Amino acid sequence: MTVELDVRSLVDAVTRALRERILRGEIVPGTPVTEKSVSDEFAVARPTAKAAVERLVFDGLLRRQANKTARVPVLTLAEVGDVYFSRTLLELGAIEVVAARGEVPDDARLALERFDLAFGRGDVSAVVEADVEFHQALVDAAGSARLSRMYASLMAEFHLCVARVQVLGRLDRSTLAAEHAAVLAAVEAADPALASTELEAHITGARDRILAVYAADS
Repeated sequence: MTVELDVRSLVDAVTRALRERILRGEIVPGTPVTEKSVSDEFAVARPTAKAAVERLVFDGLLRRQANKTARVPVLTLAEVGDVYFSRTLLELGAIEVVAARGEVPDDARLALERFDLAFGRGDVSAVVEADVEFHQALVDAAGSARLSRMYASLMAEFHLCVARVQVLGRLDRSTLAAEHAAVLAAVEAADPALASTELEAHITGARDRILAVYAADS
C-alpha cells in the first residue's frame, strides 16, 4: 500500500507525513525507519526517502548511531526531565524580556487559537505543533536569533514527550487553556515577575504530568 502526497516538494511531503505519524504514535518509540521502508510506503526514490529520514534525524525525531538504522527515540525519564529543565531556563529568560514590554506577540495568540481548534477535532499532531508554536512565539519575541535557534532545536525532543502523552489522552484541554491564558495576561499586564511565575508553574505542571505517564508506562 502506498500513500498519496499532494504537495510541491516530495522531500517536504514525506518528512511531514513521517513526522505526523511519529507524533500520533503510529510509529512507536524504538521502531526502525529505514530508507527502503520509507521509499516503499510513499512510492518515492531512495534518495528522497534518505533525505526525509536525515531531516528527521537532524530534528531529533529519529536517532541514528554510526552505521545503524534510524529509529524513533525511546526517551528515558532522565532525558524527559532534562528537556523540561532546559526549556524552563530558556523560556524564563525570554518571558522576562517580553513581559517587560507589555506586548503579547500576535503569533502567540494565533497559536492558541490553532491549539484550541486542533484539540477540538482531536488532531494530535496539530495540537503539538500549535503548543510548540505558542512557546516558540514567546521566545522569538525576546528578539534574539541565537536564543530562538537553541529553543527550536530543543523543541524536537519536546515533540516526542508531548506526543506520547497526547496519544494516551492524558492532557486536559481546560487546564492547559487556563495556564496559557494566565501567561499571556501577565505579559499584557507588563508584569515580568508574574509572567515568570505563571510560565514556570505551567511548564512544571506539564513536566510532572508527563513524567508520571512515563513512570507508569516504564
